[in-house]
Amino acid sequence: MKSGGKWTNICSKKRSDEVEKLLKELHLGKLLETPRQLQGGLMHRMDKAVCESGTYAVKTLNPHIMKRPEACRNMVISEKIAAKMKSVVPAVAALSFQGQQLLCIENAYYMVFPWQEGGSIYPPCITPSHCEKMGDVLGRIHAADVQVDGLNKECLKDMALDWDMPLSKMDDIPLEAECRKSIPQLETWLQNARRTVRRLSVHQVISHRDLDPK
Repeated sequence: MKSGGKWTNICSKKRSDEVEKLLKELHLGKLLETPRQLQGGLMHRMDKAVCESGTYAVKTLNPHIMKRPEACRNMVISEKIAAKMKSVVPAVAALSFQGQQLLCIENAYYMVFPWQEGGSIYPPCITPSHCEKMGDVLGRIHAADVQVDGLNKECLKDMALDWDMPLSKMDDIPLEAECRKSIPQLETWLQNARRTVRRLSVHQVISHRDLDPK
């Protein structure tokens, strides 16, 4: 959710000019008020921009992160998934301009989202009801059969464990001997886990790994 909330700062003149130039280049019209920076994000910057064509959340991506070789691809794939997920959950995906959601303008990277009013909830205000709603959305994401070009399944590595190594470092010999008695049962559980991994690995599950309150 791209949320306004009460934690906003008026942008500097330089930043305001940068946002206005971006919106004009995207043919979204002139700014009607000074952009406001939204607080909460740690990696990138988000500004609320009210212009002639509507209200938007303008995301300026961290230039240091975008230098990473995989950064652009990850951003593009993420937004493609979000766009597909809009039919499954109330997702807010970046707007597409000439087929592009990740915009590179003068060596800076941006994404523009439709504005969505909302607010963050933090402890102790978070209730079991909120957790149930979040779990329902996450469950629908996991169950969705979303296909996105360029998204490859992760390769699951075999779980090889050396039981002898940690046990050999134990100072308590009687306890070590007792623990060694459990190795056959541990190996049985490990083999069961391996079979389960092989069975489940034929399915691709897309998940959301960032579930902090904002």
